[in-house]
Amino acid sequence: MPYLAREPKAFAEGGNTAEAAPGAMPTPALDLQQVINSLNQLNSNFVELATCVDQWQSELHVNYSAGAAEEAMAVIKEMQQFCNRTHKTKKHLQSV
Repeated sequence: MPYLAREPKAFAEGGNTAEAAPGAMPTPALDLQQVINSLNQLNSNFVELATCVDQWQSELHVNYSAGAAEEAMAVIKEMQQFCNRTHKTKKHLQSV
C-alpha cells in the first residue's frame, strides 16, 4: 500500500481549527497526552517513510519505472509542503 494512501490515526481523529469552515464550532483543546501520542505516531510514520525512501532509491537506480518515479515525486512534494508547515509552526511556538 503506498505511504500516502493511509491517513495516520492521529490525524484522522484530530481536528484543526485553522482549516475549519467559517462559522464552524472550534475543535476542543487537546490534552497533553493526546498530543504526545500523536507525536509518537508521527515519529513512527517518519521511520516508515525513511524506509520507503531507501527502497525507492534502490529500486529506481536498478529498475527505473515511470510509475515509481511519479509516486516518489508525489511523496516528495507532500513532504516538502509538510516541512514548510512544520517550520512555520516551530517559529510560531518559539514566539509564544
